[in-house]
Amino acid sequence: MDLEHCSYSFHTDGYDDTRKTGFSNFLIRLQTEGKATTTINDQTFVVEQGDIMFVPPECFYRLHIEDKQKSGDFHILINGEWFRNWWKNQKCPYKLSLSNTEQITTLWRYLSTESRRPTHEQNHELNDQLFRSIMLFIEQERHAQISTMRPFIVTRMMRYIEDNALERVTLEAVANEVALSVSRAAHLFKAHTNQTMIQYAQKIRLDAAINQMKYTNMTLEQIALTTGFGNYPYFHRVFKQVHRVPPGQYRKEL
Repeated sequence: MDLEHCSYSFHTDGYDDTRKTGFSNFLIRLQTEGKATTTINDQTFVVEQGDIMFVPPECFYRLHIEDKQKSGDFHILINGEWFRNWWKNQKCPYKLSLSNTEQITTLWRYLSTESRRPTHEQNHELNDQLFRSIMLFIEQERHAQISTMRPFIVTRMMRYIEDNALERVTLEAVANEVALSVSRAAHLFKAHTNQTMIQYAQKIRLDAAINQMKYTNMTLEQIALTTGFGNYPYFHRVFKQVHRVPPGQYRKEL
């Protein structure tokens, strides 16, 4: 793997970078904050938080950020047989919108830190594995989008619920995450998943509770608190509705 450059940039006062003959390696750019405009060959894209751009070598490339517009991004210049094969097999578009970038951003931050070390101090095997992990997360997201064919905004709501279900998650918070009214968000979610947002959150909480019953010595009251139910009576009621037996009996039969 030929990792030429990996870094993070943040702009607040405008920026313009035009490469008529492009880069010698692939450029991968993840928008983490704000927005920018990118042109690749003859296609122009508005790039917002969660969008990732793939720029092949020797393509016309322009990155433009308006004056007073904030824009943050991670970017990598990469080449090598493994990535060329990945690119060929994935057939990714220039722009891909990701519903959840938390894991990718964490990996990218580690990779950026490692790549700043002096060359003789870098762990190149670690760099390779971090980069491959980033690509595999992107691949997983792309396959999920293709296979489900559900609107991207619904996937974003699902990922938000998954990330926050064990805490206090509200319909208002989910709707705010995707800039929709509560009624519109609830309608879209139910139409494309055949369940309500509350039902989806409860399923995640119940799965987490069962895992804790299996693998910890926590009391049922503690499990109710740590899995987002808030109190044991509510946990008991929901659990029995779904599994037809109370949680105490279920645990004894594991």
